[in-house]
Amino acid sequence: MEMTQLNTRIPLDLKRGGDEVLARFGRNASDVMRAVWRYMVQHQDLPECVCDDADSAAEVARKLAVVETSSNMVPLFFEQRGRSFPLEGVEYDALREGMYDDLLDDHLRLCNEGGADA
Repeated sequence: MEMTQLNTRIPLDLKRGGDEVLARFGRNASDVMRAVWRYMVQHQDLPECVCDDADSAAEVARKLAVVETSSNMVPLFFEQRGRSFPLEGVEYDALREGMYDDLLDDHLRLCNEGGADA
């Protein structure tokens, strides 16, 4: 197997502290670097300790799902209430009153089902 070398610069106190931990476990920096690279290749993602949530492939997928779901919220809201979307020719006041009527209907339905406090 062909090998390569990595070099990196880190603060001296960080290196010393990390070396102490590695020594307690009988490991060295090369062991850790190989493990990190192996993880990235196997999982096609960064190890949790290396990235914040914004970098994680799983987090990116979660956010994309939220965006996709959110983009359909308004049409879904109207569809669930038997109305079409987009609303053409509906004035703001009528739309607002309809929304409050729907919310009141939902609240009363939940109260009658015992699902909400009156």
